[in-house]
Amino acid sequence: IQLPVRMKREDAMRYIREWDARYPGYTAYVNRVFNEAATTGEIVSLTSRRRRFPYVADTTIMPQAANWPIQSTAHDVLMDSIVQMYDPLVRVGAYPLIDVHDAVLIEARKDNWRDAAHIAYDILTGPHFDGVPSLPAECKMGPDWLHMEDVEL
Repeated sequence: IQLPVRMKREDAMRYIREWDARYPGYTAYVNRVFNEAATTGEIVSLTSRRRRFPYVADTTIMPQAANWPIQSTAHDVLMDSIVQMYDPLVRVGAYPLIDVHDAVLIEARKDNWRDAAHIAYDILTGPHFDGVPSLPAECKMGPDWLHMEDVEL
């Protein structure tokens, strides 16, 4: 924390202590995931995907170990959503083109984009895997990436 934000070490340590006090569940989660990686050499996501950590010598892997189950599960939900939405989208003349990190780009005509957006939104925010809560989603549309605007559904 000290170098990237140009903060005194004492201030950084105080910030970390305050964070830990404010979010004790997060700190417990990070410690649990790190201990799992250090003990078993791997972490298992909520969808049973595994990431191996064959060499855990210090705490530098803690951010990776803590982030991976969250990001991998979110991506699994996105991939499952794309599979589920493909046929319904095709029926209205729209097509999922690509996924980018935590988004899916869908091509739709001007006269059917709202139908396509509702299909995608309903599937994205619906249930996917046991133990995985529904995730929020937002919709944007535009003729290209540069001109995307938020859309209320």
